[in-house]
Amino acid sequence: DLPEAGRIALRDLETGARLELDTRSERVRAAWAARSLERREQLEGQLNRARVELVDLSTTQSVAEPVVRFFNRRRGRRAGGA
Repeated sequence: DLPEAGRIALRDLETGARLELDTRSERVRAAWAARSLERREQLEGQLNRARVELVDLSTTQSVAEPVVRFFNRRRGRRAGGA
């Protein structure tokens, strides 16, 4: 989710294109959420087709717990023959 942080400036690392957003706008946050969902669905489809597992990480929490859980799940599947 895009936080309600006021005006923010973003720069595309690949193209250098700059964009300024007013995150106080509900319309801006809704458009951001819709585009984020679309990007995620595309990514999940690509990963599924490539048989790559997705590990969800949050920028607001430690990455350790989900990463450990992922590897424990993988170890359990290998031990169980799956």
